[in-house]
Amino acid sequence: MRSQTVVIIPAFNEESTIGQVIDDVRRQGFKYIIVVDDGSSDNTSRVARKKGVVILRRSINRGMGAATQKGIEYGLYQGFRYFLTIDADQQQNASDLVKILEKLQEHDCVIGSRFLQKNIIPFSRRTANKIANVVTGILFGVWVSDSQTGLRGFSRRVAKNLNLCSDGFEYASEFLWEVQEMGYQIHEVPITISYSKYSLAKGQGFFVGIKTFWRLLKNVVYR
Repeated sequence: MRSQTVVIIPAFNEESTIGQVIDDVRRQGFKYIIVVDDGSSDNTSRVARKKGVVILRRSINRGMGAATQKGIEYGLYQGFRYFLTIDADQQQNASDLVKILEKLQEHDCVIGSRFLQKNIIPFSRRTANKIANVVTGILFGVWVSDSQTGLRGFSRRVAKNLNLCSDGFEYASEFLWEVQEMGYQIHEVPITISYSKYSLAKGQGFFVGIKTFWRLLKNVVYR
């Protein structure tokens, strides 16, 4: 399956971690890796290029959703059958990608959940995710334990029918909605998470979560 799989890593100003993330993914046997540099002002692209992966670079920062979609479009063009995503800040364990890929033999969409096994998760992140789960459930009718996870896997059937409108973090909820609208079940697997001061300074905190909620609401109204 790995020969038919592409791993997409959206990245924005991740020069200090992107090299290690690429190495970790490669150690799991994945050869096809795309780094989508979302308008970084640091050396993210330079570090990734030295690792010999495909670099897709945006001239401006549009957000996690836009970067992920760009990676998916490239993967579709290259003919990959399975798509995996992982964050670039080193908070996730690349070995969990293998677990997700194995489940893609049975399911068209698999997401990794931080909340299905014991993990040390800061209160602010736990609270923000619970709010996001409720919002995702109310707005889209999708109820999962970790709607904002960056570890995801999905088949080509899912990828080619995605029509994501969200550029920012709100894409995570929109993605689940679209998968459900296609008629596919969303399967969750437990994953490990390791927060650092660096990773906590990025991603979705409480106030970012509030902004994400309003963007989601706007997307629902105007879609």
